[in-house]
Amino acid sequence: LYYLLLYFIPFEKEYFFYKINIEIMEDIKMNMNKEWIKDPKVFQIGRLDPKASLKVYRNKEEMERNQSSLSVLLNGQWKFEYAESIEETNDKFFEKDYDCSNWKNIQVPGHLQLQGYGKPMYVNQTYPWSASEQIVPGEIPHYNQVGSYVRYVSLNNEQLTNKVHIRFNGVESAFALWINGYFVGYSEDSFTPSTFDISEFIVEGINKIAVQVYRFCSGSWLEDQDFWRFSGIFRDVELLFIPKTSLEDLKVVTLLKENYTMATVNLDFSLAGNLNNSEIKVTLYNGLEIVKQISLKGEKEVPVTVTVLSDYRLHTIIPSDFLGFSYEMSQLTDNSRYLHPDNLVLIQMMKNLGNGVLRLGGNSSDKISWTGMPRIDYMRKDSLTTTDVDTFSKFVDLTGWKVIWGLNLGENNPEKNSDEAVYVAKRLKNALYALQIGNEPDLYYKHLRPVNYAISDYEKEWFLHYTKIKERLPDITIAGPAVAGDIRWFESFLNSYSSRISLMTGHHYNSPGKNATVNWKTILEPDNHLSGYLQVLNFLC
Repeated sequence: LYYLLLYFIPFEKEYFFYKINIEIMEDIKMNMNKEWIKDPKVFQIGRLDPKASLKVYRNKEEMERNQSSLSVLLNGQWKFEYAESIEETNDKFFEKDYDCSNWKNIQVPGHLQLQGYGKPMYVNQTYPWSASEQIVPGEIPHYNQVGSYVRYVSLNNEQLTNKVHIRFNGVESAFALWINGYFVGYSEDSFTPSTFDISEFIVEGINKIAVQVYRFCSGSWLEDQDFWRFSGIFRDVELLFIPKTSLEDLKVVTLLKENYTMATVNLDFSLAGNLNNSEIKVTLYNGLEIVKQISLKGEKEVPVTVTVLSDYRLHTIIPSDFLGFSYEMSQLTDNSRYLHPDNLVLIQMMKNLGNGVLRLGGNSSDKISWTGMPRIDYMRKDSLTTTDVDTFSKFVDLTGWKVIWGLNLGENNPEKNSDEAVYVAKRLKNALYALQIGNEPDLYYKHLRPVNYAISDYEKEWFLHYTKIKERLPDITIAGPAVAGDIRWFESFLNSYSSRISLMTGHHYNSPGKNATVNWKTILEPDNHLSGYLQVLNFLC
């Protein structure tokens, strides 16, 4: 206990003395305040500011292998305890010596409701608690499921020479974090990664990570829209070992000009650590070709501008018989946001090319399964949802192009394909040019069917799908098979079903599909084999 003596001299020259007691306490640590969960003014405590999503490697060799020794994925089995409400939660589980060994296990990432705890909720224009509780903003429902998670992780001295961060890529809808019994922070913004600096809490050897997840919080009042309400740690959890001198943040802005044939790339770096002897190397690639390299002295803030020179302009004229592009169906489902209404550069390029046809198919179309429902986070990339089709239809509307849509013949499910066809036709409307059943069936014997699979087998399957679709969509246009190159399949199918189709497509590869050297130049080079292939197809048609 200390005291501080203060005095001052007023105009009357009299002296006044004050004695103030000051108590100095060692190792004062904040703890979780559950009032924050319902307080709209509190949405984060101790969380680092959002930054660009960067993956850090110790050296170039690690980057080339895509295996970083500076990150540890904490996915897998965590110890877990469930409570129906906040009042029923365990208030001591996070303490370092609290024994959780008899708890059940739960998979991370994963939602509670899909692992046997509580029920999923789907609502549209009302809040999920509206039917059972009448509350106002500033309050949260009493029935607020809570999951308490514990994970132990061992760290060595070499790892602790770096700053240690932990990043939760998605937790719904709010959570508190403790490391070795110490409160680290609190976070809402459930679909945004939350990162915490845990360097002062972590130790060499075994460390206890404790997380408590709340299904509803003050942020839940902002979610009045149609989607599934789940809770839990539903995306990856990572430990990040940040070198003391490192790139903290990065901003890249690409400014296109001269009809998209030139670009200026503006980069802003934010660095931390000992920058006196540091150097930044920036390399801009065009495919595998190096366009420009720059070396810069490290400073806290480093702006860089790179202009792509005229040598890299697109000089080739698109041929007059160009029709369009073909994309893998997986580009709708892999979350790349490529065939997306936000991809304004691709949309503008397609509009510049004039009216065209966009084919969606490829090998992935025979492996991606129609679900007939909206996309939710746990769904795999081989699931095609109504959300994917809805998003793609907005993209197509902006381009003005027509679409050939590839249906999955790999599963050989005519009923499911007819359901998909009906939904696609409804959403794409006049933009739907044709439906195509299966991709490269002349190669099915390699992976989807028995080795003796023949054109006659395919035609029987195709006709079952065709009939089912035509029952529900009598006016729809259906294309013949997308043959990989076997002219005999093309000819046989035309002899059998030419009266039932309006077009056929065939595939030609001037190089193996996985050849990394292929680019727009090699694709547009003259190809004598292609000319002969097209002549045969034209003759057969």
